[in-house]
Amino acid sequence: MESTHKLYRISSLVFFLSGCSALAFETIWFRVTSVVLGSSIFSASAVLMAFMTGLGIGNAIVAFRGERIRDPIGLYVIIEILIGISGVAIIFFLPFISYLVGNALADLVENTALLNFARFTVAFLVLLIPAIAMGCTLPVLHKALNTVESSFAKSIAHLYGWNTFGAVAGTLITEFFLIYWLGINATALFACLLNFLAALILYLSFSGSYPQLTAQSNPLSFPHHKKLLFGPAIAGMLLLALEVIWFRYLSMIQRETTTLFSIMLAVVLFGIASGGMVVSRSRISEKKIDSILLFLAVVAAIVTTLSYLLFQAIYSNYFDELRASRLVFSLAAVLLMFPTCFVSGMLFPLFGEKLHQAIGVNTQSSGTLTLANTFGAAFGSGLATFLLLPVLGIELSVLAISLSYIVIAILSMLRSIARTRPKYCLQTIVVATIGIVAIFPFGGINNSYQVFAAQVVPGEKLVTVKESIYSTLQYYKKEVLGEAESYRLVTNGYSMSGTNFAGERYMKLFAYLPYIMQGELEDVLLISYGVGNTAQAITQLDSMQSLDIVDVSRDIVALSAPVHEEIGYAPLQDSRVNVHIEDGRFFLQTSDTRYDLITGEPPPPKSPSIVNLYTREFFQLTRQHLKPRGIVSYWLPAHDLLASDSAAIISAFYDVFENCSLWNGFDRDFILIGTNSELPLLDMEDIQSH
Repeated sequence: MESTHKLYRISSLVFFLSGCSALAFETIWFRVTSVVLGSSIFSASAVLMAFMTGLGIGNAIVAFRGERIRDPIGLYVIIEILIGISGVAIIFFLPFISYLVGNALADLVENTALLNFARFTVAFLVLLIPAIAMGCTLPVLHKALNTVESSFAKSIAHLYGWNTFGAVAGTLITEFFLIYWLGINATALFACLLNFLAALILYLSFSGSYPQLTAQSNPLSFPHHKKLLFGPAIAGMLLLALEVIWFRYLSMIQRETTTLFSIMLAVVLFGIASGGMVVSRSRISEKKIDSILLFLAVVAAIVTTLSYLLFQAIYSNYFDELRASRLVFSLAAVLLMFPTCFVSGMLFPLFGEKLHQAIGVNTQSSGTLTLANTFGAAFGSGLATFLLLPVLGIELSVLAISLSYIVIAILSMLRSIARTRPKYCLQTIVVATIGIVAIFPFGGINNSYQVFAAQVVPGEKLVTVKESIYSTLQYYKKEVLGEAESYRLVTNGYSMSGTNFAGERYMKLFAYLPYIMQGELEDVLLISYGVGNTAQAITQLDSMQSLDIVDVSRDIVALSAPVHEEIGYAPLQDSRVNVHIEDGRFFLQTSDTRYDLITGEPPPPKSPSIVNLYTREFFQLTRQHLKPRGIVSYWLPAHDLLASDSAAIISAFYDVFENCSLWNGFDRDFILIGTNSELPLLDMEDIQSH
């Protein structure tokens, strides 16, 4: 009994540390790989798919070969050490190959399908070792724990819960402390130390005292048991799809930043962990599994709908409080996301119990369980990003996922329970489906848009809403005496660009100032399109011969049509203009074109994945692509930054361009100017003469 309690205590601590390390590594891996492969939605999806594929392979290895493991404790120690070493190696290795990767992929830039496949391949090869090793951790440690715990569901829920609690800690600590205070490299070393600490604790606690196990022989039969994998795969798919949709919806309230993303992710993980711990500390797994799975699936469908309904009511009545207080926002996010995540956390180990009853070998059961759940999650993320949101939008996507949870209930009904209580099962499913459709707030999302407009952009009329794979895009129009005075582009709740007097004034200066300073500007690169103010100014320069426009979102570029109709001139229809849907940094890494002017107005650096466009390394890239007398003009959104943030960006720019200056475009929107040659001294006569 004492050895049982000891293994439970030690495994809790070890897997908590492992989960903390995993999320710390995952956070910085995604940051570093975005530098090499770009920050577009396609490259981010490729990295996620590669990471999930590696996890799946690790689970599959244990599923097919786990019965041969005789010393799971010793093997787990090796796995943790391997994760730590390979995880750190990625951080220190990737920056040295970024240019090699860029050159290798340069020929594929115009072929989206091949480019994304190449990105997936590179990301997979980079993340191969640590991702596969991470995939092995749960089934291997579970084999050790299952020797002292007769209930499969309780033992796997125990590990699952503590690992996810560790992931919550890793998410928050990494975002709020480690990266800020230590930087990327030191954070990677810290995560590595957590892996080493987990391995050391397990080794010192059980080295020489854990008995060698007898190899089992009960080979997995996929043709016979594959139907049992549909449940955990669908559950994983639905929850990850919901995460994407929830995060998109919540970003309409609070400014989308990496900090906000970490808070929301922590809520999701905490819900999952709590559900897992309930299973591990209760006798629910000893009940009729099919009945419990059917009940929980119906509950998941209902609470997903109810949470969305209640959140919309809060959104409509307390929008100001949600935007003003991060605490109030976080509590509302808990209401929206926690219930479904909690039920999902219960479903995972119970699916495992059902699988184990059929297979009988714990490593095969845990390995195939996590394999199915992982691949389902990977598919769910892509499903929401590339299909549900662009086609159905936020609201109908929530409804579709709510009803999809009923599929899990149907799968449970079709098993043994259907033969004993078929009428009851069918009635439960039908009543739940009708109830969800009856209470669902159809059209509520439109009310959310109106509330946003009234509070954030008063006096402006919503023209169109576009749910793209990149973001939720909203165009607003301000009218005076029945005529359009200006347009505004809002992306994920943030006012990104506009054609009002202030916006046009400073955005066109990105073209006019370099023209006044350097004269003839023939070849120009514009990073981030917005509503087209800067593009319009560039195309009106007499000397301009070619303009490359780079933006991560095709929809942002396409939705500028109302603005073009207003000004009577469409820069995108200019034959000298070429549009590239790509991340600006990746475009420069894969291009050898030299420019007279490179100008950029990307979103502020606090936006997710945007900081890579405000670093010293990026400014070096821009200088490398300038002609001998080339010039760079770049946006510094000081209104959105701390003084120390602005100082850091200015310092990075100055380190690259010793000939540079800082201009005030309007209010606290500044313009950084840097050249390969001497900057001329300008006076008002020079400026007015142009």
